[in-house]
Amino acid sequence: KGNGAETFASYSPKIRVDRGRDEGGKGAGVTIERNDAQQQTVEYTQSGQSIVSEMMILAGEVGARWGKDNGVPLPYRMHYKPVIPDEEEVTAIKDKFARTANMAKSFTRAVVDCRRPRPHASLGLPYYTQLSSPIRRFNDVLVHLQVKSVLRGEGPLYTADEFAEMAEAAFFVERDMKQVAQQCDEYWIAYYFSQRMDRVWDSTFLSWKSLEEGMGYVQIDEVGIKHALRVDTPAVPGQKLRIRAVQATPRL
Repeated sequence: KGNGAETFASYSPKIRVDRGRDEGGKGAGVTIERNDAQQQTVEYTQSGQSIVSEMMILAGEVGARWGKDNGVPLPYRMHYKPVIPDEEEVTAIKDKFARTANMAKSFTRAVVDCRRPRPHASLGLPYYTQLSSPIRRFNDVLVHLQVKSVLRGEGPLYTADEFAEMAEAAFFVERDMKQVAQQCDEYWIAYYFSQRMDRVWDSTFLSWKSLEEGMGYVQIDEVGIKHALRVDTPAVPGQKLRIRAVQATPRL
């Protein structure tokens, strides 16, 4: 925190599909549970999951420092320090989820530079690369191969240009996979609400997407879903709302 790192509070929904077991005995049974892992409670920050997360970040910092000190091309991730308009007003928002939503609007995506490491503002680190998850991230596999080659005394396996080309290709593949996963989630979320049209949900107003068009982001607290909705009543970040689905059309 002292170096500018930001801690965000957010929920994420866990979607489970059991085909043939809906409430009427037909079709698919869909359950959505709220994942509290990123709620940033005291219990979470003292949990094993939080420790693992911090150790993964530490490994990334150590790897980036090693790469810099040895002149090794790696996919160094940098993140520009955000400029938050009305920062005092945002930090004064009491609801942590609404405060996170309004702060996050000022953050940009991290970018990759394979030639030299630069600061990662949101992590509060001078250097950072991702290397802790070679099972699920292709770039992490490349980092492991590069590091091992240097440690064996064989020199870098890839040049900075080669690394940049592979990292770019991996980015587009990962982006497409995330889009497919997101579309699947959206389908099952729509299906879930189509079965619960009469239900009234306790929700939290997070932020305006477009005040002129009356579109705002709302969090459905029980299931941890964040969605853009038309909000026809004046609302401020953190305000509690009660909402009901009026249309839900599952489609891919």
